[in-house]
Amino acid sequence: LPPNLKEIPNLMFSQFTGSVTLPAALETIEHKAFLLAKIDKLDFSSTPNLNTIKDRAFEALEITSNNNTLDFSKNL
Repeated sequence: LPPNLKEIPNLMFSQFTGSVTLPAALETIEHKAFLLAKIDKLDFSSTPNLNTIKDRAFEALEITSNNNTLDFSKNL
């Protein structure tokens, strides 16, 4: 993803399988952005500007790594 991407739009990663590196400029994750995705990990530690996550953004998301939690402790 481009480093200056501020928004992940609706359904952008719907049914996606693989890995994603979230950009530092990210501010918003829209509705159902990760619907039915299978991702090995989703690291939010490099997205300090993330402040809006719309409803159902992670609906049916499957984290396939051993550490299958979403950690937002470094975000707004």
